[in-house]
Amino acid sequence: LANGYHELNDAGEQRQRFQRDLAVRAARGDVQPPLDEPFLAALPDLPQCAGVAVGVDRLLMALAGTGRIADVLAFDFAHA
Repeated sequence: LANGYHELNDAGEQRQRFQRDLAVRAARGDVQPPLDEPFLAALPDLPQCAGVAVGVDRLLMALAGTGRIADVLAFDFAHA
């Protein structure tokens, strides 16, 4: 029902990930937004942190008693 995660606060690693994403976008001919320099500059001040994100669609599946995510989505992936 939930995803656990920790926040990446290494600006160098985040920059590399952004650059890899931009390379993939370039190869596909997609728009390449500029790097978010203010975000990268703020990362060193971010303390170590983690969290949990509840998947509302999965929660609705449990409440509805269904094993099919399409049963709780307004538009399932086949019809989006």
